[in-house]
Amino acid sequence: MDDRSIPAIMLLLNFVFSIFGLFLTDFSLIFVFWSIVSQLFMAIVAMMAYENAKKIEFIEARFWKRFIELEENEKITRMNIEDLKQVLKEEKS
Repeated sequence: MDDRSIPAIMLLLNFVFSIFGLFLTDFSLIFVFWSIVSQLFMAIVAMMAYENAKKIEFIEARFWKRFIELEENEKITRMNIEDLKQVLKEEKS
């Protein structure tokens, strides 16, 4: 099940319970309307939060990929410097 389907399922369950509540509260439409609107708002906010989390996750993944690349480049540079030092020592000898 996809994470984005959870708010939709919550909205559907709220709609079912709202219809059930309609019979329990002598057809109080204000209660049903408010319940559906509030749950719809919560579902929209949850979907927006999910999308923002995915964007942040993508940016973080790019950051760590670049960080690892830089670290590897630094290791290669260190190795090259060590090799150059070794060559200089050999030439001096």
